[in-house]
Amino acid sequence: MNLPSKRSIHPLVSAADVIAACVSRSLGSLFTVCASLVLLAMTPLAQAWDHNNFARFSQYNRPVFVAQLQFNSTSDGPESVLTGSYPFRLDLAIAAEFLSDRRFNRLWRESLVLNTSSEQQATEAGALAQLYGFINSDLYRGDHFRVVYTPGRGTSLQINNQPVVFVGNSQLGVLMLQGLLGNVPLSSEFKLGLLSTQPSNEDLAREFLALQPSAARAQQLLPAAPAQERSEAAVAVNEPAQAAPQAPVPVTAAQPSPQARVQQRPKPTVKLSPPSRVSSSNSAPRGAVAAPSSVAIETPKAKPAPKQPVADSQEMIIAKKAYQEELERAIRKYQTIPFKAFSRRMEGDVLLHIAVDDKGYLTRLDLAKPSRYEVLNDQALDAVASAEPFTPMPASFKLKEFSFQLNLSYDLVY
Repeated sequence: MNLPSKRSIHPLVSAADVIAACVSRSLGSLFTVCASLVLLAMTPLAQAWDHNNFARFSQYNRPVFVAQLQFNSTSDGPESVLTGSYPFRLDLAIAAEFLSDRRFNRLWRESLVLNTSSEQQATEAGALAQLYGFINSDLYRGDHFRVVYTPGRGTSLQINNQPVVFVGNSQLGVLMLQGLLGNVPLSSEFKLGLLSTQPSNEDLAREFLALQPSAARAQQLLPAAPAQERSEAAVAVNEPAQAAPQAPVPVTAAQPSPQARVQQRPKPTVKLSPPSRVSSSNSAPRGAVAAPSSVAIETPKAKPAPKQPVADSQEMIIAKKAYQEELERAIRKYQTIPFKAFSRRMEGDVLLHIAVDDKGYLTRLDLAKPSRYEVLNDQALDAVASAEPFTPMPASFKLKEFSFQLNLSYDLVY
């Protein structure tokens, strides 16, 4: 502000001008601040994540996912987000080549039972049911599973950065975080990494950023959620909702066998030839309709019989048997007797139907004949999933998929 010179104006007049200018400027600043506060109050809540912690979770010396925990400077440190008083975002980047929905669902169920009270579970029973229903598709390397929690609003669940489910007025996100990092965490190293007050691990940060879904995968919403729920989830995290393409078919879904497909034979087509003209010598009365002279019945042409597969040579039979035995040995390394089964004297056999592609990755995993104990069935499925990836299929097989059945026996020797 340029003040007038003392030589050109009286000092008292100059001081009055200065005071008036200061008051005017103060009122203008006050108005600007108030207007900014009003606009801020009308703006949807958007989180600014100031802190990032990374940790890796592994099973059987194989990485399952790399987690990122984000929170802002308003919190009292990383552990304070476990209280539910502060917002946070938990992002799990899948590092395993394949993570079945059954295995991922069971991870949350077991961690929540171990680290949350029965009162919390009863209070959030509806939200937990939505969580378990949300995890209904397999995950693959690079997929991102995200949990965004905002106090007083609720929890948003996302797949590959796309909001899918929003559970309002719920502390579901807090329960999920407590399940992973409670008194019985997934691992002590995992808990220390996410709740660390030290600078982020740069190597883990690079690994996390490198785990991204493919272009085709990023456009797929794995769970088929209603459009209304996706819209609510997008509003909750201030992100635009996107239209959901059709969900992919899980690789574990059992396909009907060819013997079960019954094809009905189409009905024969009946064609009537046009009626013959009635000659003058015909004794039929005039005006009567003559009967058709002939009826042609056309039946569908029989399809050529499918070509019979060429029988394998003796060398090929031996090679396939050796390859199957190699896969079975890899699976049996992870077969164990669960403590629950041991303590309760549970025994039984689990028959599995397994198929792998030419690179050694699972394309099918079914319970062909389960045992009567769920704990044994789950352990058998986990053993197969843990052994993946398998040895690639020999090129001499010339197959896109190698399938076989494996019986795992769970017998107590004492």
